[in-house]
Amino acid sequence: MNQRPARTPPNDLLRGWQWFVGALDVIRRHPGVFIPMALAIAVISTLVPVFGPLAILIWGPALLAGMAVAAHTQASGHTPQVGQLFALFGHGRLGEATKLCLPLVAGKIVALFVLSTGLTVQLKAQGIALVAPEDVQRLMPELIKQMLSPAMHAWWAAAIIIVMFSWTIAALAIPRVAMTSTPAMAAMAHGFRLVWHHILAWVVAIAALFVVLVVVTGLLMFTRVGLIVELGVLTTMYTLLGPLLYVAWRDLDTAGSPPGGNPPSAPPRPPAPPSSYLEA
Repeated sequence: MNQRPARTPPNDLLRGWQWFVGALDVIRRHPGVFIPMALAIAVISTLVPVFGPLAILIWGPALLAGMAVAAHTQASGHTPQVGQLFALFGHGRLGEATKLCLPLVAGKIVALFVLSTGLTVQLKAQGIALVAPEDVQRLMPELIKQMLSPAMHAWWAAAIIIVMFSWTIAALAIPRVAMTSTPAMAAMAHGFRLVWHHILAWVVAIAALFVVLVVVTGLLMFTRVGLIVELGVLTTMYTLLGPLLYVAWRDLDTAGSPPGGNPPSAPPRPPAPPSSYLEA
């Protein structure tokens, strides 16, 4: 009997590009859903003083999980809804989704420590000492100058690597927690192994996302309004990131589940979704 040859999986360079293109296709089909979702996250992060950035830091993964739910709804042949952004809120999965912020919080704390250490080294080399809290405000122009100096480039690179590493822990766990009953810690461990097994694909996908953000930033700079630039860049980032995480998870992670990863018997119901939006 003749057997059809097994389909060769794409190499990771092509795979990462396919994820990015797949995310664009998700957005193209329902821009009126995914762009408002992302804009809501950007507005909370930008326009709500103090609490907004903190809320996004803690519940940002849960909101991205809601965007993954919407992408899954579309892939299942139904119409996604903006309300699915909050699909994991109040339906028994918010606790697990909130745990996904732990590596991101830890990564940002370590990155800030690295940058502050680098800045301290630079200030000592310049003979500048910060003795009292008012010294920070008085020396702010010099502090900014030092933070942007070439001597800080290595410190910035280390901080960025730390933040990106923390994202590799949460990336595939976000859609997995949204789509299955997998506990957050198990999802992060499983997703982390998958990410590093296909790290080149992630580099390609994130590089494509970065290029888009650079182009959007350049275009919005013509407005000369900082708030518009910030809102536009964050909206673009989240619009792409939510579908991108889902497309990557669907490609790498849907063939099997780690222990405890069975689909939930009673999937959470977001506000007015299609009744089968979590069907596998």
